[in-house]
Amino acid sequence: MSEVKNLVSGEEQVAATTTTQMEILVEPFNDIMKEKVREDFIHTIGSIEDFIMAYGEERGCMLGEKFECEYDYEDLWQNWICGKEKVEPSVAINYYRENRTKFINEKDMSKYLEELAKEYRVVIENDGGGCFICMKNPYSGGCIERVVDIVKVVNGQWEANVVGNHVKLDWSLFEEKDKKLMLSNKEIAERVYDWLYFIHRPLFSECHVYDDCFYMELNRDFYYIYSIRKEREKDSEDFIEFIKT
Repeated sequence: MSEVKNLVSGEEQVAATTTTQMEILVEPFNDIMKEKVREDFIHTIGSIEDFIMAYGEERGCMLGEKFECEYDYEDLWQNWICGKEKVEPSVAINYYRENRTKFINEKDMSKYLEELAKEYRVVIENDGGGCFICMKNPYSGGCIERVVDIVKVVNGQWEANVVGNHVKLDWSLFEEKDKKLMLSNKEIAERVYDWLYFIHRPLFSECHVYDDCFYMELNRDFYYIYSIRKEREKDSEDFIEFIKT
């Protein structure tokens, strides 16, 4: 009888240890899922940008691409946890189902997509067929040559004029007519902003035209997000490769 009791006690200890191991790994799993979506999000934006660069002059003011972000979280959890710990698939599934509220879900991911859209200055649109990432086409609109020339000046001068968390470009760096054009023509100014956000996303958080300078606010959060992403790349690499296959 004592042997049976010891055996049962040992099984309970193993089960408790396994549960503790899985509890610790729920948050890293959720973070990796977000990182996976962030990578796909950035890749999709890059695809839209490439299309705009190739065909933007022939298209309308907004362009987009379908974004797939629906996952079987239960199945992904099972594969991931079983690959990291000596856990039986049935145990991993049971833990997921009993603790579903601890795991990331479609509602959480939808909210995260809204955060990414704000960070990268794009628009998320949903319809019956899924989710689309849309962005402004900076080619759309008038005076495109003047807009591009102004943007070229900013691209060539902003790094040398960083002061703290902002950039101030004196109008002497531009052609004489650019100051008047930017101050008097809201459409042209917005096209310049769109181009800068398009090229440097998400480096600049704000752009403004003032009487004494062309002003840009730097998004310092970008550097923080980028560094965190790099730190997590190694931990999430195997899992991300698994998802892609």
